[in-house]
Amino acid sequence: AAAARDNAKQKKTLLASSKGDDNVKQNNPSLLGYLFGSSKSDDNVTKKDTPQTTTLPTAGGSEKEMQDLKQEIAKLKAELGKLKSENQKTKDKATKLEKENQTNKDKVAKLEKENEENKKKESELEKENNANKDKLTKLESTNEELEKEIKTLKSFSEAGESDKTFQKSLFKKEYKNATAPMYMDQLFCALRLFITEYVKAEGISAADGDKFLRILQEEAMKHPDEILTKLQHTAQRLWTSDLKLSNGRPLYSILNEVIRKDEGVIVTHAAVLARAINELCVAGRHL
Repeated sequence: AAAARDNAKQKKTLLASSKGDDNVKQNNPSLLGYLFGSSKSDDNVTKKDTPQTTTLPTAGGSEKEMQDLKQEIAKLKAELGKLKSENQKTKDKATKLEKENQTNKDKVAKLEKENEENKKKESELEKENNANKDKLTKLESTNEELEKEIKTLKSFSEAGESDKTFQKSLFKKEYKNATAPMYMDQLFCALRLFITEYVKAEGISAADGDKFLRILQEEAMKHPDEILTKLQHTAQRLWTSDLKLSNGRPLYSILNEVIRKDEGVIVTHAAVLARAINELCVAGRHL
């Protein structure tokens, strides 16, 4: 009994000295077996004094597990690299798609802008077309009025009033002697003298006459580039103007009235205007 107690005491001392020493546990399995296992010399040791046996992995087993673990880690790293590569490709595709989408948006914006500009141009062309239609309607109306005045003059000439016929009229004489204006100032000078004489004869204020003349000239000169090259356009705008004097009559009506009356110096200016209109606007027509 005394020997058994000494043996147990020695095991406890060795166990206490080996606590925390991993090298002793891993490299001295025989010692651990001695400390925790049973042997022939321990037969007399009571079960309550014998510690429970613990089995530790051998050095060879630990190396194999470490190798397997390293292989598993390497495999996971390879898969992770593959996933990163696929993720980068996906990001690149997304970036490319975003650029294409932005390009398409820019194209759409450009097309919308062009469409808007085309709509504006179409609207402007439509306005211009409507304006031309109005001008055409106005010219047709003026032409009808002119035809009526011509018929009146012809009937006046054919029927006559005693010895006063168109062939013997002062206007016919002045018209024969008049020459068509070659320059804009000549045309406007004849117009100014004609209006001045008319308002004086009709008892209309000179201020009203000046206002009528000024606006009429402004309308006729809407295109300054025609002053030297396209005098006929200016004469045409004068003849077809709907601008009315304070007595409610436009220029073409005033001119026809003066021709019918066939009186005074105003007929001379009327003949110049009539010559200008006939020569510049109504080619081939002769009185």
